[in-house]
Amino acid sequence: MRYVVEFILKIKAGEAETRARLEVVDPAELLGGDVLDKSVKRIGSRRVRRHRLVVMASTYDVVTDSARCCDAAGATSSRLGGASEPARGTASSPATVTLRLPARRPFDGHSLLGFLAPRAVAGIELSDADGYARSLRLPHGHGTVRITTDEDGVTCTLRLADSRDLTQAIERCRWLCDLDADTATVDTHLGADDLLGPWVRDRPGLRVPGHVDGFEVAVRAVIGQQISVPGARTIASRLVTTYGEPIADSDGLTHLFPTADAIAGADPEQLPMPRARGRALVGLAVAVAEGRVALDRTAPRAAVRESLLALPGIGPWTADYIALRALGDPDVFLPTDLGVRQALARLGFVDDAKAISARSGAWRPWRSYAVMHLWMTLHAETESWQTR
Repeated sequence: MRYVVEFILKIKAGEAETRARLEVVDPAELLGGDVLDKSVKRIGSRRVRRHRLVVMASTYDVVTDSARCCDAAGATSSRLGGASEPARGTASSPATVTLRLPARRPFDGHSLLGFLAPRAVAGIELSDADGYARSLRLPHGHGTVRITTDEDGVTCTLRLADSRDLTQAIERCRWLCDLDADTATVDTHLGADDLLGPWVRDRPGLRVPGHVDGFEVAVRAVIGQQISVPGARTIASRLVTTYGEPIADSDGLTHLFPTADAIAGADPEQLPMPRARGRALVGLAVAVAEGRVALDRTAPRAAVRESLLALPGIGPWTADYIALRALGDPDVFLPTDLGVRQALARLGFVDDAKAISARSGAWRPWRSYAVMHLWMTLHAETESWQTR
């Protein structure tokens, strides 16, 4: 039932090649409320609004039922309008898809890309005047995505080695861009605060950048302990070159980020970082590879934090930063973070971790967004942002 609404596809005539154009529309626009099957209605209006419908233009002529559409896209559909559930696609066929992913307004896409740009790691990410791009490790193969933003959301161009990965790729793009955040509620809450209010009102719709790979976030958080953003980026790029998986060059994207298994087998003393940090990194990779640490959004956040803190070399800042970006926790605060402390000092607040933690209570349950607003009071390009 998870993707019933998101991947009901309407296919019409298109170019004579394996390209597709996807756009998001309101459910009623395509089907009408009285056409929705009871099984779809049971999803609930909230999920319908969240996922909407994806309308796909491809090389097919006419579509007679939703089952054929979903089967063509390698997606799973529940019963709709009498169509039976198709089997998940098994053929390995590449696909290039451009689609619109709407965001809940307001949406500050400019700041989102401004956060990602100075942290782009050579080989797996790039940022230029046309937007942001990166490689994706997906269940059936690899892919790449290029993202541009506007006030209504993002436009993604996905290149997939296997079209069955379309649903996963879209979901990861939504996580990366934090498109489902209720920023109107967040802004109302934080905007009423005496300290943050002026900054929130000046930057409505600010997002907390998520990620496409929880393990990658964790590795980059460990690498970034106590060093500058450019320094962390350089080390991450060396790891990618040494331990990552090469892919066919696509817009300068040449590798996938290393797997936990790959880094677990590394010699800590050969890693391009202090030995203690190298041992912490390999220990983290071993824990993830063995299943002792889960770094995806389905894992209980408290349990993930506890398992991370049990590892040598992983402290509260690292564990909480992972929760903020990999787990999508909206209420993470980083009282010892250098950027947070510098931002609060500029706002005239005392530089004391306990006092900072106490002050952050007023920002619950949206402290992750408060952290982003504090970072944004600093210049986006400065090395004082302790974010990886």
